[in-house]
Amino acid sequence: MAIFTGKIIEAYYTNPDNTAVEVIYKEGMRAINHYINADMSHPDFKDLVSEYPLAKIADSTVQRNKNALKQLNSVVDAKVRQKIDDKPMQNFDSVIEFLLNYNSKTQAEDLFSLKLKIFEKDIVKDFSDNDVKSRIRQAKTPLEVLLAYKEIVEKQNR
Repeated sequence: MAIFTGKIIEAYYTNPDNTAVEVIYKEGMRAINHYINADMSHPDFKDLVSEYPLAKIADSTVQRNKNALKQLNSVVDAKVRQKIDDKPMQNFDSVIEFLLNYNSKTQAEDLFSLKLKIFEKDIVKDFSDNDVKSRIRQAKTPLEVLLAYKEIVEKQNR
């Protein structure tokens, strides 16, 4: 007779090959875990299967894996939500940093991207004053780009 006979709370496979089983059994007020090989020739495993059939072990394993996956997904979802919640301020801070502390050596590509975004706007495409558009092209800082864009917006909205 195995140490867990008559006291099993749960049993499940602990590896993908289903060659090891964890048996959780009650000992007084405590839950004890006991590992055994899934070997039909081993007396403890025979005792386990007589009390807790193979199908039940498989079902417990599937249910336990589903629960673990749910928990993992909850943690991942919470982290994703946290990142999304934190992102707007990070983006805002990085935009302010870009505007106020522009560094032409490290942020020239960002300035170019800003200019492209501005030129993709319909209000700029449809604007006929090439002098103002030229100021956007020749701007050396993000503020210069935005000031020229502001001028276009104001002239178009008159």
